Amino acid sequence: MTIAAESAEQLAHTAHIFRGWIRRLTDLLREGGVSDKEAHAFAVMLVASVEGAVVLSRAEKSLEPFETVAQQLMTQARGLASQVRSTGI
Repeated sequence: MTIAAESAEQLAHTAHIFRGWIRRLTDLLREGGVSDKEAHAFAVMLVASVEGAVVLSRAEKSLEPFETVAQQLMTQARGLASQVRSTGI
């Protein structure tokens, strides 16, 4: 697997899309009471995890990697929500 793109323009466009997703998720997490640092970190992990799960699922021709990652991310999101409620991180 490589992160290279056919062109610098294509790579820049892809990076722009990912940054937009991360920015939007970060904003939503902040609106939910998560600190800036925690919101950004969770958003990056969320996007990277889902994208990795997509690659694994395609390679294995199975939804199992995606479902496993989704379940783990939901568990972590619930934990983050619980922390916000109890400590206001």
